[in-house]
Amino acid sequence: SLHLNDRSWVIHTKSEERPPALLQSGALVRDSLICDGAMISEGAVVENSVLSPGVYIGPSAQISHSIILTDAHIASNASVNKAVVDKIVRVGEDCLIGKTDSKNIATIGKASVIPPGTIIKPGQEIPTDSRPKDFT
Repeated sequence: SLHLNDRSWVIHTKSEERPPALLQSGALVRDSLICDGAMISEGAVVENSVLSPGVYIGPSAQISHSIILTDAHIASNASVNKAVVDKIVRVGEDCLIGKTDSKNIATIGKASVIPPGTIIKPGQEIPTDSRPKDFT
């Protein structure tokens, strides 16, 4: 298995100054890496995931087995499972992305805006710069 915090296998990345990560009251984080500037709102659950700098996780959102890249915004009550969400993506309220018990990984391209209530199936690929009009 891959251990991202293994000191014998250091990942070198350019770091930027951001405030420390903020976990609001009632937020739950398990077996995850949370970078500076990330904010996890009240009632949100993050498990077995990596949150990059500046990621926002809204109230009661669920993140599992996923990688959320820099400055992505996951709105309230959204669920992200076995997914890679690229930089500056906006996931609307009540979206369902991927599925924990699937072998397939959903991917969301850079700067995409996913409208509220959208369901993205396991293995589905959303192209870069997708907008609400691109979803039916």
